[in-house]
Amino acid sequence: MPIDQLDSAPSATRNPLLMNYLKEYGITDQKARGIRTIKIALQKAGLLEPRFENVNQSFKVTLFASAFISPQDRQWLGRFDSLDLNIRQRTALAHMHNNTDGISNGEYRDISSMTNIRDDKKANTELIQMVELGILEAFGDNRQRHVAHRFQPIIYR
Repeated sequence: MPIDQLDSAPSATRNPLLMNYLKEYGITDQKARGIRTIKIALQKAGLLEPRFENVNQSFKVTLFASAFISPQDRQWLGRFDSLDLNIRQRTALAHMHNNTDGISNGEYRDISSMTNIRDDKKANTELIQMVELGILEAFGDNRQRHVAHRFQPIIYR
């Protein structure tokens, strides 16, 4: 089924074993509204919409948990809504809101699950963007910037 037709597709259980498990534990009523239910639940939690893909002979769903940002942190992050921050930057801000000693490039990559080659440069670019927006302040030894450079939040609370 084409991804763009998921919302209008007729109800059908694609995984009967999983459906029986969910029904047995009272998680679903077996009405085949899973995709709609997932989208609504993620939206209510303030998380990104899931990504659906047809990969070879499989159907793949990617759920973005956003480091399980608490309702209080989501409310605090609202002050940055007018800025064009991506989910990694917002997650890092939530992390720093609760850990006010700043964040390094490596910590940023860890909490953002950035594991690809050159993600260190991508992370640095995103951190520097927040410095330029006046959200973070860079400090540390420039000579060791690629390893020891840390970013300190300017706006804590």
